[in-house]
Formats: sequence, structure tokens, C-alpha cells
Amino acid sequence: MQNHHGQPYHNKKTGHQIDRTKKIIHTVKSSLKVGYNLLDLPMFKIDVSAGPFIGRSLFFSTDNIYFDENDFRNPQYGFTVGAGIQLTNFIAGIDYVYHITDMFTPIDLGEGESLNLGAHLQLLMVKVGFMF
Repeated sequence: MQNHHGQPYHNKKTGHQIDRTKKIIHTVKSSLKVGYNLLDLPMFKIDVSAGPFIGRSLFFSTDNIYFDENDFRNPQYGFTVGAGIQLTNFIAGIDYVYHITDMFTPIDLGEGESLNLGAHLQLLMVKVGFMF
């Protein structure tokens, strides 16, 4: 990624070049969801749920760490909407997660420029499990 002068962007705080390749973000989230069973048979269930969450990004993991804890906006708020099925002991579900807050604080690139990586994060999570 380069600025309008053809130079690579650098994080002014850490001095590292900014890289937009694949990275892993470790977060902790706590949610309060309300659910409703659309179908509640003895061997089969279908449910929906929704509710808010609050979370915190802990650290960024890559070959070279370019961001530290201060680069994340914490706490993060959002909401979750989901649906799931249960067939005897097998469960499967899908959740849509939307962050109301931006994920990252803007990065000062110098010369009056900043880079905002923090679009509202949206996730689609698929869950599969077996109840014992």
C-alpha cells in the first residue's frame, strides 16, 4: 500500500510499514441474546436469537506485529442475530455479527494524512456441534 507520493505507508507510532495482508485478531466478546423456538419437537428444534454484545480486541498476530493494543478501539459494541437447528444431539447455527464501533483507531501517517482501517466489522459465523 502506498501514499500519493508513491511511498509505502508507515505507522508513525511504531515506525513499521503498514501491511494489509492476512492477520489474526484475538477478541473476547460477551453477549446477551434473547431466543425463540420457532419449532420445538422432541427430536428437532429450530430457533432464532438476537441481542447486543460488548467485546475487546486483545492482540494482533502475524509474522511481524504492526499494531499494538492502543491501535484498537476498545470496548467494541454491536449486535448479533442468529438462527439454528437441533436434530437429536447434533446442532448447527449461523450468526451475523455487526460492530457498531470501528475496529481500529485512525493511524497517523504524517503530512496531515491518516489511514482508517476501522470500517464497521461484519462477520458471518457458522457453528456446528454435538451435545453430550
